Amino acid sequence: MVDGKISKKELSLYCRRGTRGEVATITLIEQLLEKLGGNNGRDLMGVPLLEQVRMEHIWRVQRSHVKCIQEVPGVQLYTVTGTTTKSGILLTRYRCARGSNSLE
Repeated sequence: MVDGKISKKELSLYCRRGTRGEVATITLIEQLLEKLGGNNGRDLMGVPLLEQVRMEHIWRVQRSHVKCIQEVPGVQLYTVTGTTTKSGILLTRYRCARGSNSLE
């Protein structure tokens, strides 16, 4: 298939990314914090990677902002800018209206 013949940079041009939704995102973050708060969240010397009380406070404050980073239903974020063929497979190239770089 195309996987072996396309670079990571090219992949970003041909794949549309999406958010999981507010509930799913909150659930995944809480699962991660729970795992990192236990024995799995320690370095090789047994030192916790996260300070539990501080992380609980940060999450309590930031949890309300998860909805701000979700895609708005019905808003078209991608524009088709062209097509190309790789290994006999037609790929559509997209431009994201989300921001000027991948961090926005």
